[in-house]
Amino acid sequence: MSQTTTLETLQTQAVAPRQRDKAPVAMSFFNMDGFELMQRIAKAFSQADLVPKQYQGNLPNCMIALDMA
Repeated sequence: MSQTTTLETLQTQAVAPRQRDKAPVAMSFFNMDGFELMQRIAKAFSQADLVPKQYQGNLPNCMIALDMA
């Protein structure tokens, strides 16, 4: 039983710090985390039918719109 408890404890400790260490990231062209976040959001928007035609399939336009918003 102590091995199971130890394994559970190790797994919890291995996963938990990663979740706690994540600080909020703001969208930005000027740092890698913010740029990657903006790209992920823009990709989702560019694949949506609800956005105007000039944004559909156009990742750069979506990124500029996000920056302006």
